[in-house]
Amino acid sequence: MNVNKFTSGVEKHVFSKTHRSLGGPGVTICLAGMQSHGVDQFASIAYCLPGQVRAYNAYGRRFRPDLIVARATADVRDHVGEPIRVFGASQGGMLTPFLMRELRKYHDPDLLEAVIVDAPSGLKSIANPRAFLLGSSAMVNAFSALPSCIKAPVIVPPWNHISVPPDMPTNHDNYRWQVQRGARQRLAGFPISLWAEKIHWMIHVSRSGSLARACQSHDGIRTTYIQCLLHNLVVKPSAARDWQSWIDLTLLDVQAAHCAFSQNNWEFVQLLQSEYFDTWHTS
Repeated sequence: MNVNKFTSGVEKHVFSKTHRSLGGPGVTICLAGMQSHGVDQFASIAYCLPGQVRAYNAYGRRFRPDLIVARATADVRDHVGEPIRVFGASQGGMLTPFLMRELRKYHDPDLLEAVIVDAPSGLKSIANPRAFLLGSSAMVNAFSALPSCIKAPVIVPPWNHISVPPDMPTNHDNYRWQVQRGARQRLAGFPISLWAEKIHWMIHVSRSGSLARACQSHDGIRTTYIQCLLHNLVVKPSAARDWQSWIDLTLLDVQAAHCAFSQNNWEFVQLLQSEYFDTWHTS
């Protein structure tokens, strides 16, 4: 696996192919969600995605979505004439239309595809009503002066609410400790200022209408929205309705927690290997 960190604050992961990898032509661009390293968020499902699988996420103190879009676009300029898929999770799903707007400048729309997984559509679709406080301009400025660390409570779902990954100890006594340790490791390196800037961006693109306008770039492009229905404490069902009003898409449901690709791995794998995605096997 190749990992690159660019001075622009963009982290890129290229997943190595294994005997289980779907393979095939083209590239799948994975856009990570809030406080997620792409290598962590997509590792458990990368083998289900077609072509060369790459993941992008922000790191450092500032959130520059324009630089993520620019980096991902530049990285596939040599793949003209090949299928390009964008797989955006949560906030990465909100970034997907902005990336698609750039990709269709250089690639045949018939070869482009987007999968948006449980992405918010704006502040009203976020389950936590206090999120706007963290994303306010005043808070963004205040958090920029804090140390590069983040401490937050780690909510551990009940044992029977997740599909335990094979590498997780199955001893009930170790379960809570394992989940909390893994979550804190994955949050390491994300300053709270980055978190605040991301929420500020999510609120801004929704209120300004720029997200809805960017969705016009999906015209003629196969787009799928996957809605997570199991104990979803992050995104409200209204988000899916908003995305349907912006894009002519197909709505799929999965009995999984919000973008829980590892915790509810079996459910996501079953969906990604279903007949709906058969074109990935033949393209």
